Amino acid sequence: NIDKVDQTMDEIREQMDLATEVSTAISQPELMGLSLNDSDIMEELELLEQEQLDKQILSAENPPLSSIKLPQVKQQSQVEEDEDAELAELRESMGIAN
Repeated sequence: NIDKVDQTMDEIREQMDLATEVSTAISQPELMGLSLNDSDIMEELELLEQEQLDKQILSAENPPLSSIKLPQVKQQSQVEEDEDAELAELRESMGIAN
C-alpha cells in the first residue's frame, strides 16, 4: 500500500512539473519561438482591418440616384435665333442697316 502511495505521489509531482512547464511556456512566448513585438502586432491588426473594410466596400450596394430635375438647356439653334433677334433689335435702335 505504501508503494502505491509513493507511486501516486510521483505521478502527481510529474503532472505538477508538466503544468509548471506549460505555464512558463505560455507566459513567455519568446521561449516558444514567437518573438512578436508591438509593431508586428499592430501591422497584423491593420491588415485585418483593411481586409474587413475591403469586404464591406465590395459588398456595399449602390447609393440611390437623385431625382433632382436639372434645368433644360436651350438648343444651339434656339440660342442663335435669340441672339440674332437681339442683334437685329439693337441695330434697329441704333439706326444701323443690315
